[in-house]
Amino acid sequence: TYQNTGITAMQLKRNKLEANKTCIITDNYVLCMGSNIHADSTATIMTSIDQRFSKGKVWSDDNKRIFHDNTGYIILQADTCITLTENKEGQWKDFMGMYKPETLKSKMFSIYLKHCQNMPASYIYLILPATTQQKARSFNSKSIHIVRNDETAQAVIIKDLCYVSIYQPM
Repeated sequence: TYQNTGITAMQLKRNKLEANKTCIITDNYVLCMGSNIHADSTATIMTSIDQRFSKGKVWSDDNKRIFHDNTGYIILQADTCITLTENKEGQWKDFMGMYKPETLKSKMFSIYLKHCQNMPASYIYLILPATTQQKARSFNSKSIHIVRNDETAQAVIIKDLCYVSIYQPM
């Protein structure tokens, strides 16, 4: 069994965007689940998994298993996963006025999910921190049993523990 585990959940309701989000933290990985993702808009809805300075090569197995900078990403269920490494520029001042107006340029790694429109979307993915490409490639997710991931609840059984986030009366 795991020695250190935890769960966090939230119902996001911001600017007509709504989503249920649950993260389960274990000794070896973080399991992220999203459900009932929708907006009262025609804008594309995306879920950012990670964005950081690019360090070394990105390995990908059909955008279902990705490895970059000692971190593995395993997409168990999603509409479309997009992985990019591109040159970007920007200013910290754009986010917080206390920074001096200085333009920074760097190569950035991004991984995100692009959700289908006109229906509530959902996702399930794993983040494997402090790992190797081989461990990301060979990680066995069979001990993770998704019971439900919808507008009512998110439930998963991992080994002998059950994690549940409930959003509506059942």
